[in-house]
Amino acid sequence: MKKEDLPPAAAREDPALRHVRELHDRYLLRKGLRSRGLLAPGMSLQHRTADCAACRSGLDNVRDPECNACGWIVCSHCGTCGCGR
Repeated sequence: MKKEDLPPAAAREDPALRHVRELHDRYLLRKGLRSRGLLAPGMSLQHRTADCAACRSGLDNVRDPECNACGWIVCSHCGTCGCGR
């Protein structure tokens, strides 16, 4: 298979991760900030859990991505991270 035959990266992205990325992008846009991307779930060197600062959902970096800008776990329900706080 040739490189040009591969689908774009966005088409190969996991649908659940794409949904969280879109929520996070909207959250940042409301704060007047630009996205610096997400660290995929399970890629962090240290396991962490937390509660979302906005909606209080339980967060776990094994299943939820982390914001590259602030390092917080991004909420998969509302897209909130620590940027703009």
